[in-house]
Amino acid sequence: MTTNDTLLTEQQLAERWRVSQRTLRRWRSTARLPAHIRIGHPVVGRVLYRLADVLAFEERSRWGGGV
Repeated sequence: MTTNDTLLTEQQLAERWRVSQRTLRRWRSTARLPAHIRIGHPVVGRVLYRLADVLAFEERSRWGGGV
């Protein structure tokens, strides 16, 4: 499985970013997160994030200050 294929669960992303799953849900409702995939029911289905999308989102969100 390549990085482009890797999927993160909501819990895994919350742990990665050190925020609660509730915070992720709130951010998702205001479109402040990378694209997500909902598997199953449109409202209560499982939410997954492609690692490639998360990495790109993190890169876009980085603060400047490089060398």
